[in-house]
Amino acid sequence: MAALAQASAAGQCQFIVSRLDPTAVVEIKNGGAEASTSAWIGSHAAFERYQEEIAALRAGGAVEMGLSQRAFSRVIEHGDIEGVGLLVVSVITTESGYEYAPSAGMTPGFTPQVVPSDEWTTVKFGGAHDGGFAYSFMGAKAAPAVGVYFPIGNVGVLSAPLSLEPTVSVRAETQGRFVRSVQETYGIALTPGLVIGSRADEV
Repeated sequence: MAALAQASAAGQCQFIVSRLDPTAVVEIKNGGAEASTSAWIGSHAAFERYQEEIAALRAGGAVEMGLSQRAFSRVIEHGDIEGVGLLVVSVITTESGYEYAPSAGMTPGFTPQVVPSDEWTTVKFGGAHDGGFAYSFMGAKAAPAVGVYFPIGNVGVLSAPLSLEPTVSVRAETQGRFVRSVQETYGIALTPGLVIGSRADEV
């Protein structure tokens, strides 16, 4: 804890430390540490938007389970807060402690298309050249590492900050092959989670 506080003294980085037994949340920034029941670090503008999104979801009757992740996803989708973007990384509690929650998402590209009213028509998703993309996020149970696979580009990204610097990209035709390549090359076992762009028997 002292080492993290010292690292945050220059104001260039901030940390949240949490544990389950006994339950504790500690916010570390500007050289100090403060225990609380909840914490937020980073953009204050993003925090205000997050609170607005939480309130809007609750007003609309949204259930509490997964509410925090949905609210923060909305913050990112707006794309107007500097320094806030990319993917939402969620952590869940299990019998063995904290684990990264698997997730997946997709954004269709803009593809003009005429759809006749009197016949079945396949709706085009739109590839990378149209601005469309999809991803599957996965964590590793036995290592502080995460992986993201992008099926449209046939590429995955591995981030393991304690053992790899910088983040590495891995070419793979399917998500299953990405998972196996990471295991064979770096000895990190990713949990496949939600499969996008791959057959289940390939994972």
